[in-house]
Amino acid sequence: MSPLGLVLAAALPLQPQEPPSFPAEVEAVYIDVFVTDGTRPVTGLSAGDFELRDNGRRQTVELASVDTLPLTTYVVLDTSGSVKGPRLAQLQAAVRALVGGLPPAEAVALMTFDDEVRQLVPLTTDRRRLVEAVDAIRPGGATSLFDALYSATVLATGRERALIVLFTDGEDTMSWLEAVQLRRVLEESTVLLQAVTVLEGEESSARPDWRTNDPESKPEALLRHLAELTGGRVWPAASPHAITDAFLGVLEAMKHRYLLRFEPPAGRNEGRHELEVKLTRRRGRVHYRRTYVVRPSAPASP
Repeated sequence: MSPLGLVLAAALPLQPQEPPSFPAEVEAVYIDVFVTDGTRPVTGLSAGDFELRDNGRRQTVELASVDTLPLTTYVVLDTSGSVKGPRLAQLQAAVRALVGGLPPAEAVALMTFDDEVRQLVPLTTDRRRLVEAVDAIRPGGATSLFDALYSATVLATGRERALIVLFTDGEDTMSWLEAVQLRRVLEESTVLLQAVTVLEGEESSARPDWRTNDPESKPEALLRHLAELTGGRVWPAASPHAITDAFLGVLEAMKHRYLLRFEPPAGRNEGRHELEVKLTRRRGRVHYRRTYVVRPSAPASP
Protein backbone atom coordinates (compact mmCIF):
# COMPACT_ATOMS: atom_id res chain seq x y z
CA MET A 1 0.00 0.00 0.00
CA SER A 2 1.25 3.51 -0.83
CA PRO A 3 2.31 5.99 1.88
CA LEU A 4 -0.84 7.98 1.17
CA GLY A 5 -2.84 4.79 1.64
CA LEU A 6 -1.27 4.39 5.06
CA VAL A 7 -2.21 7.98 5.93
CA LEU A 8 -5.79 7.43 4.85
CA ALA A 9 -6.06 4.13 6.64
CA ALA A 10 -4.61 5.22 9.94
CA ALA A 11 -3.72 8.85 10.52
CA LEU A 12 -6.93 10.53 9.44
CA PRO A 13 -9.29 8.58 11.69
CA LEU A 14 -6.98 9.00 14.66
CA GLN A 15 -6.38 12.71 14.07
CA PRO A 16 -9.68 14.33 13.00
CA GLN A 17 -9.04 17.67 11.33
CA GLU A 18 -11.05 20.86 11.20
CA PRO A 19 -13.90 20.47 8.73
CA PRO A 20 -13.62 22.35 5.44
CA SER A 21 -15.48 25.66 5.40
CA PHE A 22 -15.90 29.00 3.64
CA PRO A 23 -13.43 31.75 4.58
CA ALA A 24 -15.02 34.80 6.16
CA GLU A 25 -13.88 37.01 3.29
CA VAL A 26 -15.52 34.85 0.58
CA GLU A 27 -17.47 37.03 -1.83
CA ALA A 28 -20.04 34.48 -2.99
CA VAL A 29 -21.56 31.18 -1.93
CA TYR A 30 -22.43 28.52 -4.51
CA ILE A 31 -25.04 25.84 -3.74
CA ASP A 32 -25.79 22.84 -5.97
CA VAL A 33 -29.55 22.30 -6.14
CA PHE A 34 -31.54 19.43 -7.64
CA VAL A 35 -35.29 19.59 -8.19
CA THR A 36 -37.37 16.47 -8.76
CA ASP A 37 -41.00 15.63 -9.41
CA GLY A 38 -41.22 12.05 -8.25
CA THR A 39 -38.28 10.37 -9.94
CA ARG A 40 -38.02 12.89 -12.80
CA PRO A 41 -35.81 15.99 -12.79
CA VAL A 42 -37.56 19.35 -13.10
CA THR A 43 -35.88 21.33 -15.85
CA GLY A 44 -36.17 24.84 -17.25
CA LEU A 45 -36.14 26.72 -13.93
CA SER A 46 -34.83 30.27 -13.60
CA ALA A 47 -33.39 32.18 -10.66
CA GLY A 48 -36.83 33.66 -10.02
CA ASP A 49 -38.21 30.18 -9.32
CA PHE A 50 -36.06 29.86 -6.19
CA GLU A 51 -36.18 31.47 -2.78
CA LEU A 52 -33.05 31.06 -0.66
CA ARG A 53 -32.66 32.08 2.97
CA ASP A 54 -29.36 32.21 4.85
CA ASN A 55 -29.99 32.05 8.62
CA GLY A 56 -33.56 33.11 7.93
CA ARG A 57 -32.64 36.12 5.78
CA ARG A 58 -33.77 36.05 2.16
CA GLN A 59 -30.91 36.40 -0.31
CA THR A 60 -30.82 37.58 -3.91
CA VAL A 61 -29.81 34.56 -6.00
CA GLU A 62 -28.71 34.07 -9.55
CA LEU A 63 -28.17 30.95 -11.61
CA ALA A 64 -24.50 30.40 -12.34
CA SER A 65 -23.18 28.19 -15.11
CA VAL A 66 -22.11 24.80 -13.81
CA ASP A 67 -18.78 25.56 -15.51
CA THR A 68 -18.25 28.58 -13.25
CA LEU A 69 -16.49 26.47 -10.64
CA PRO A 70 -14.78 23.21 -11.60
CA LEU A 71 -16.32 20.07 -10.07
CA THR A 72 -13.92 17.42 -8.81
CA THR A 73 -15.21 13.89 -8.32
CA TYR A 74 -14.07 11.33 -5.76
CA VAL A 75 -15.25 7.80 -6.56
CA VAL A 76 -15.21 5.83 -3.28
CA LEU A 77 -15.80 2.08 -3.61
CA ASP A 78 -16.58 -0.60 -1.06
CA THR A 79 -14.21 -3.48 -1.91
CA SER A 80 -14.83 -5.59 1.20
CA GLY A 81 -15.18 -9.34 1.04
CA SER A 82 -18.86 -9.24 0.05
CA VAL A 83 -17.98 -7.55 -3.28
CA LYS A 84 -16.95 -10.65 -5.17
CA GLY A 85 -17.82 -12.49 -8.33
CA PRO A 86 -20.76 -11.08 -10.31
CA ARG A 87 -21.12 -8.16 -7.90
CA LEU A 88 -17.54 -7.04 -8.57
CA ALA A 89 -18.00 -7.37 -12.33
CA GLN A 90 -21.17 -5.26 -12.20
CA LEU A 91 -19.46 -2.64 -10.03
CA GLN A 92 -16.50 -2.39 -12.39
CA ALA A 93 -18.83 -1.96 -15.38
CA ALA A 94 -20.79 0.72 -13.50
CA VAL A 95 -17.67 2.73 -12.62
CA ARG A 96 -16.43 2.53 -16.22
CA ALA A 97 -19.80 3.95 -17.33
CA LEU A 98 -19.62 6.72 -14.71
CA VAL A 99 -16.06 7.75 -15.55
CA GLY A 100 -16.81 7.66 -19.26
CA GLY A 101 -19.85 9.88 -18.81
CA LEU A 102 -18.19 12.64 -16.78
CA PRO A 103 -16.92 15.68 -18.72
CA PRO A 104 -13.38 14.88 -19.98
CA ALA A 105 -11.91 18.04 -18.43
CA GLU A 106 -13.17 17.23 -14.92
CA ALA A 107 -10.66 15.61 -12.58
CA VAL A 108 -11.57 12.30 -10.91
CA ALA A 109 -9.93 10.40 -8.02
CA LEU A 110 -10.47 6.74 -7.16
CA MET A 111 -10.56 5.44 -3.59
CA THR A 112 -11.40 2.01 -2.18
CA PHE A 113 -12.04 0.72 1.30
CA ASP A 114 -12.16 -2.61 3.11
CA ASP A 115 -10.11 -3.02 6.31
CA GLU A 116 -8.23 0.08 5.16
CA VAL A 117 -8.84 3.15 3.02
CA ARG A 118 -6.72 3.55 -0.11
CA GLN A 119 -6.41 6.20 -2.75
CA LEU A 120 -5.70 4.13 -5.85
CA VAL A 121 -5.61 7.10 -8.23
CA PRO A 122 -5.23 10.76 -7.18
CA LEU A 123 -7.15 13.45 -9.05
CA THR A 124 -6.56 13.06 -12.76
CA THR A 125 -8.22 13.57 -16.13
CA ASP A 126 -6.59 10.38 -17.43
CA ARG A 127 -9.64 8.14 -17.90
CA ARG A 128 -7.55 5.19 -19.05
CA ARG A 129 -5.58 5.20 -15.81
CA LEU A 130 -8.81 5.22 -13.81
CA VAL A 131 -10.32 2.32 -15.78
CA GLU A 132 -7.16 0.24 -15.42
CA ALA A 133 -7.23 0.77 -11.64
CA VAL A 134 -10.92 -0.20 -11.47
CA ASP A 135 -10.29 -3.37 -13.47
CA ALA A 136 -7.45 -4.34 -11.09
CA ILE A 137 -9.61 -4.23 -7.93
CA ARG A 138 -9.52 -7.40 -5.83
CA PRO A 139 -12.02 -7.41 -2.93
CA GLY A 140 -11.51 -8.73 0.58
CA GLY A 141 -11.72 -7.77 4.25
CA ALA A 142 -14.19 -5.82 6.39
CA THR A 143 -15.93 -2.45 5.79
CA SER A 144 -14.42 0.88 6.94
CA LEU A 145 -17.23 2.99 5.48
CA PHE A 146 -17.11 5.92 7.93
CA ASP A 147 -13.33 6.23 7.67
CA ALA A 148 -13.51 6.20 3.86
CA LEU A 149 -16.12 8.96 3.66
CA TYR A 150 -14.22 11.05 6.18
CA SER A 151 -10.98 10.60 4.23
CA ALA A 152 -12.59 11.60 0.92
CA THR A 153 -14.12 14.67 2.54
CA VAL A 154 -10.77 15.75 3.99
CA LEU A 155 -9.07 15.23 0.62
CA ALA A 156 -11.70 17.53 -0.91
CA THR A 157 -10.92 20.25 1.64
CA GLY A 158 -10.16 23.57 -0.05
CA ARG A 159 -12.22 22.77 -3.16
CA GLU A 160 -15.37 24.83 -3.40
CA ARG A 161 -17.28 22.13 -5.27
CA ALA A 162 -16.56 18.43 -4.87
CA LEU A 163 -18.69 15.38 -5.61
CA ILE A 164 -18.30 12.09 -3.73
CA VAL A 165 -19.84 9.11 -5.50
CA LEU A 166 -19.92 6.30 -2.94
CA PHE A 167 -20.70 2.64 -3.52
CA THR A 168 -21.36 0.23 -0.66
CA ASP A 169 -23.16 -3.08 -0.30
CA GLY A 170 -23.20 -3.16 3.48
CA GLU A 171 -22.84 -1.28 6.72
CA ASP A 172 -19.74 -0.10 8.53
CA THR A 173 -18.08 -2.86 10.54
CA MET A 174 -14.68 -1.59 11.67
CA SER A 175 -14.08 2.14 11.26
CA TRP A 176 -12.11 4.10 13.85
CA LEU A 177 -14.56 6.95 13.46
CA GLU A 178 -18.11 6.95 14.74
CA ALA A 179 -21.05 8.11 12.65
CA VAL A 180 -21.47 11.27 14.72
CA GLN A 181 -17.97 12.45 13.69
CA LEU A 182 -18.66 11.66 10.05
CA ARG A 183 -21.98 13.49 10.22
CA ARG A 184 -20.29 16.63 11.52
CA VAL A 185 -17.54 16.74 8.90
CA LEU A 186 -20.01 16.14 6.04
CA GLU A 187 -22.46 18.71 7.38
CA GLU A 188 -19.79 21.38 7.62
CA SER A 189 -17.97 20.51 4.40
CA THR A 190 -18.56 21.68 0.86
CA VAL A 191 -18.94 18.21 -0.68
CA LEU A 192 -21.99 16.70 -2.35
CA LEU A 193 -22.50 13.02 -1.49
CA GLN A 194 -24.32 10.70 -3.90
CA ALA A 195 -24.45 7.13 -2.55
CA VAL A 196 -25.19 3.94 -4.49
CA THR A 197 -26.19 0.99 -2.34
CA VAL A 198 -26.93 -2.70 -2.77
CA LEU A 199 -28.27 -3.72 0.63
CA GLU A 200 -30.91 -6.17 -0.65
CA GLY A 201 -32.87 -6.14 2.60
CA GLU A 202 -29.91 -7.04 4.80
CA GLU A 203 -30.50 -6.50 8.50
CA SER A 204 -28.34 -4.15 10.50
CA SER A 205 -25.92 -5.53 13.07
CA ALA A 206 -25.76 -4.13 16.58
CA ARG A 207 -22.96 -1.64 15.78
CA PRO A 208 -23.98 1.51 17.69
CA ASP A 209 -24.23 4.86 15.96
CA TRP A 210 -25.58 8.34 16.70
CA ARG A 211 -29.12 7.28 15.68
CA THR A 212 -29.43 4.34 18.09
CA ASN A 213 -32.62 5.82 19.58
CA ASP A 214 -34.16 6.28 16.15
CA PRO A 215 -36.46 3.49 14.93
CA GLU A 216 -34.90 3.95 11.47
CA SER A 217 -31.31 3.46 12.61
CA LYS A 218 -30.57 0.82 9.95
CA PRO A 219 -27.52 1.42 7.76
CA GLU A 220 -29.52 2.47 4.69
CA ALA A 221 -31.42 5.09 6.73
CA LEU A 222 -28.20 6.48 8.21
CA LEU A 223 -26.56 6.72 4.79
CA ARG A 224 -29.64 8.42 3.35
CA HIS A 225 -29.53 10.99 6.14
CA LEU A 226 -25.83 11.71 5.57
CA ALA A 227 -26.30 12.14 1.82
CA GLU A 228 -29.29 14.44 2.24
CA LEU A 229 -27.31 16.69 4.60
CA THR A 230 -25.03 17.51 1.68
CA GLY A 231 -27.81 17.90 -0.91
CA GLY A 232 -27.37 14.40 -2.33
CA ARG A 233 -29.36 11.21 -2.02
CA VAL A 234 -29.13 7.42 -1.92
CA TRP A 235 -29.50 5.55 -5.20
CA PRO A 236 -30.61 2.00 -4.28
CA ALA A 237 -29.85 -0.93 -6.56
CA ALA A 238 -32.18 -3.86 -5.90
CA SER A 239 -29.57 -6.29 -7.21
CA PRO A 240 -26.00 -6.26 -8.54
CA HIS A 241 -27.38 -6.10 -12.08
CA ALA A 242 -28.91 -2.69 -11.27
CA ILE A 243 -25.67 -1.06 -10.09
CA THR A 244 -24.90 0.44 -13.49
CA ASP A 245 -28.38 1.96 -13.71
CA ALA A 246 -27.86 3.58 -10.30
CA PHE A 247 -24.52 5.08 -11.33
CA LEU A 248 -26.05 6.37 -14.55
CA GLY A 249 -28.82 7.89 -12.44
CA VAL A 250 -26.18 9.89 -10.57
CA LEU A 251 -24.75 11.07 -13.90
CA GLU A 252 -28.18 12.13 -15.15
CA ALA A 253 -28.90 14.03 -11.94
CA MET A 254 -25.62 15.93 -12.21
CA LYS A 255 -26.60 17.04 -15.72
CA HIS A 256 -29.82 18.59 -14.40
CA ARG A 257 -28.50 20.41 -11.33
CA TYR A 258 -28.84 24.13 -10.74
CA LEU A 259 -25.93 26.12 -9.33
CA LEU A 260 -27.30 28.92 -7.18
CA ARG A 261 -25.02 31.84 -6.36
CA PHE A 262 -25.56 34.53 -3.76
CA GLU A 263 -23.42 37.23 -2.18
CA PRO A 264 -23.84 37.35 1.59
CA PRO A 265 -23.90 40.78 3.21
CA ALA A 266 -20.66 42.29 4.46
CA GLY A 267 -19.85 41.50 8.07
CA ARG A 268 -21.86 38.28 8.15
CA ASN A 269 -21.50 36.12 11.18
CA GLU A 270 -18.76 33.55 11.43
CA GLY A 271 -19.76 30.01 12.26
CA ARG A 272 -22.63 27.82 11.13
CA HIS A 273 -25.21 29.07 8.65
CA GLU A 274 -28.55 27.34 8.08
CA LEU A 275 -29.84 27.33 4.51
CA GLU A 276 -33.40 27.04 3.26
CA VAL A 277 -34.18 26.73 -0.45
CA LYS A 278 -37.68 26.38 -1.87
CA LEU A 279 -39.57 26.90 -5.10
CA THR A 280 -41.77 29.97 -5.55
CA ARG A 281 -43.61 29.33 -8.81
CA ARG A 282 -43.18 25.64 -9.62
CA ARG A 283 -43.80 22.35 -7.88
CA GLY A 284 -41.15 19.83 -6.97
CA ARG A 285 -38.86 18.57 -4.25
CA VAL A 286 -35.70 20.61 -3.75
CA HIS A 287 -32.49 18.82 -2.77
CA TYR A 288 -29.75 21.08 -1.41
CA ARG A 289 -27.04 21.43 1.24
CA ARG A 290 -28.63 22.42 4.56
CA THR A 291 -25.69 24.21 6.17
CA TYR A 292 -22.39 25.88 5.49
CA VAL A 293 -19.72 27.15 7.88
CA VAL A 294 -17.75 30.41 7.80
CA ARG A 295 -14.41 30.22 9.52
CA PRO A 296 -12.82 33.23 11.25
CA SER A 297 -10.88 35.73 9.16
CA ALA A 298 -7.12 35.45 9.21
CA PRO A 299 -5.52 38.05 11.53
CA ALA A 300 -4.08 41.05 9.74
CA SER A 301 -0.33 41.09 9.22
CA PRO A 302 1.57 43.53 11.47
